[in-house]
Amino acid sequence: MYKKGDYEVEAEGHHSTVKLRVSFDEEKLTKIEVLEENETQAFVDDLKDRFIPEVVANHSLNVDAISCATKLAKAVTSSVEEAITEAGGDPKTFGSGVIAGHEASAYAKA
Repeated sequence: MYKKGDYEVEAEGHHSTVKLRVSFDEEKLTKIEVLEENETQAFVDDLKDRFIPEVVANHSLNVDAISCATKLAKAVTSSVEEAITEAGGDPKTFGSGVIAGHEASAYAKA
């Protein structure tokens, strides 16, 4: 389903370009790391502590954006969509929360 690897992508946040490393195995997105940003620290903390873990655990970009950091969450979402495409996936399928024919919640509990 995906080309295994790490994909570096970027998008414009509120105050800076946000650079991410998005990692995939053959079946799913496994990790999102913030490599570089110059954003409001509280927003970045929420992004790292809440938004990104939900995207990875639920295998979905349909995660409620952090209200005070909507532009930052949208930047991460568009970057992850780009990485999904680079990895040979389809962002529309990714948004369904299905991992290689299984519900994402089964992976989140593993």
